[in-house]
Amino acid sequence: MKTFFGSILFPDVMNYAFPKAIFPKRISGLLTSLCCYHDALPQGAPTSAAISNIVMKPFDDYMGKLASEMGINYSRYSDDMTFSGDFDTAYMYRKAKMFLNDMNFSVNHAKTKVLTRKMQQKVTGLIVNEKVQVSKAYRKKVRQEAYYVSRFGLRNHLAFIQQLNEVEISKEAVKRYQLVLLGKINHILCANPNDKEFLNWREKIKGL
Repeated sequence: MKTFFGSILFPDVMNYAFPKAIFPKRISGLLTSLCCYHDALPQGAPTSAAISNIVMKPFDDYMGKLASEMGINYSRYSDDMTFSGDFDTAYMYRKAKMFLNDMNFSVNHAKTKVLTRKMQQKVTGLIVNEKVQVSKAYRKKVRQEAYYVSRFGLRNHLAFIQQLNEVEISKEAVKRYQLVLLGKINHILCANPNDKEFLNWREKIKGL
């Protein structure tokens, strides 16, 4: 969708997240004001994702039921929607677009794609063709980084990539770099927890 969070306006937040049937009028208005910026949900605010899910619940319920009846798997992460299965894509697109238009959202045609089994199917950055995992390019990059770190050490490799002398690299910087690398490895393992290669890399990096 286009400008997803920016399309969720002050009245939407008040009516869906802080309805007057539950909250006193002044409290509803105050809470809505705290969650909005320029009368809309701001992207990046810690409250925006949760509130957007509340606003999108009618859409999720309707599309989820329709998809289930058609033997389709439907999922949504923020404004990224995925429909998986063997179905009439044009029909499902029209249904989703009509509902979204009624909610004052606009479909981002540039991001709307139909992917067949023979194509690489990527959803929110993950490859989902046969099993869920990050891309080969990302795995290769992290594997290479983990190898250099395990061979030359955290401080040495950090100094190399930052083009500094080892003595210029602080202990805190080394620790931060270690945590960043572990975060990349954990990202891979979140998609595929049984990946023995990166389970091994994680233990090696932890031990440095």
